[in-house]
Amino acid sequence: MLKKIVLFMAVVSTAFAMHIGEINVNDKDVGVNVKFDVGQFNSNVEPDTIYFGARFLNSGRKFTYTSLDSNSSDGNTTTPPDSNATTSLDSNVSSSGVKKSVEAYYELNFLMMHKVGNNGMHIGMGAKFNYTTLDKKVFSSLPLGLEFAYVLPAEEYVPMILSGSIYYAPEALSFEDAKSYLEYRIWFDVEIIQNGVITIGYRNMDTNYDGGVGDLTYNSSGYIGFKVKF
Repeated sequence: MLKKIVLFMAVVSTAFAMHIGEINVNDKDVGVNVKFDVGQFNSNVEPDTIYFGARFLNSGRKFTYTSLDSNSSDGNTTTPPDSNATTSLDSNVSSSGVKKSVEAYYELNFLMMHKVGNNGMHIGMGAKFNYTTLDKKVFSSLPLGLEFAYVLPAEEYVPMILSGSIYYAPEALSFEDAKSYLEYRIWFDVEIIQNGVITIGYRNMDTNYDGGVGDLTYNSSGYIGFKVKF
C-alpha cells in the first residue's frame, strides 16, 4: 500500500512540474526565454529542481565608442587598447564616438533550485554561457550566479512569485574580447489564469570589453511580458 501511495505521489508531482516559455518587451527590446524542467524527462530527478534553458534578447538600442583606428576617416579620436574607456548608450552618447547598434544577445543556462523550509522560499545556483557581438568584437563568458524565488502567501487566491538573480563572470571566465560580465534581475509573476502568467521585471546587463570599447551597459531597462507553462 505504501509503495502505491509513493508511486501515486511521484506521478502527480511529475504532472504538476512545468516547462516555461516567456516573451517580454519594452519600447526598444524583445526578449524570449524558455526553461525545461529536467524532472519531466528523467524520473530520477525531482521535479522543479533542475532546469536547462535558453534566452534571446534583441535590443534596438544604440551605443557610441571611441574608434580604435587612429586613421579613421570620420575624425574620431583613438582610444589606446589598454584604456578603461566607457561606452555610452542612447541619450548619454559621446559626440565624438562611433555610433553602432547593439547586437542580439544569446544565452544557454543551467539552474538548480531547492526549497528552503515551508515558508515559500526557494534558492538556487546556476551557470550560463552567453554570446553577443559589438561591431567586430566578440563577447562570450561563463557567468556563475545565485537565484531566489518567494511564493507569496496568497496562492489560494492568485499565485504570485517574487524572484531575483545575480550572475557574474570575472576575466578568468570571459572569452574572446570580453573582460567581465555582470547581470542582475528582479521580477514579479502573477498567474492570472491556469498556466498563464503576467511578468513585470527589471534587468541590468554589463558586458565589459578589453580594448577601446571598455565598459558597456548592454541593457538596463524594465519590461513586461507573459509566461506560458506547458
